[in-house]
Amino acid sequence: MTREAAHDLSEDVAEALAIAPGAEAKRGPREAGKFLHNYMLFVGVCGNVWPYVQAGKIISEGSAQDISLAANLIVFWALSSWLWYGIAIRSAVLIAANIVGVLGSGMLVVVAYLYG
Repeated sequence: MTREAAHDLSEDVAEALAIAPGAEAKRGPREAGKFLHNYMLFVGVCGNVWPYVQAGKIISEGSAQDISLAANLIVFWALSSWLWYGIAIRSAVLIAANIVGVLGSGMLVVVAYLYG
């Protein structure tokens, strides 16, 4: 790609994003980062609430007949790994979301085992 083509492409991208070439976005990086941080914290926590709902259903029905213990062990392992990674990189979003997920997933594994 030539310099001219690259410059034209960057202008096209800037125009598509409604940013004048050479200008900064209307929302500064700190504001965008704070919004994205809070949004992903919300999404991460809400997205990891499902094991609590599933465990509640198992307990209320008194059976985990249709629940795969192996699949839930894999989910527990994956969420634990993301939690460990979040701690390693000191990411509050990953830590908070995956604490909720690990606790819920662990509870679901126990409930599925007890009611299975």
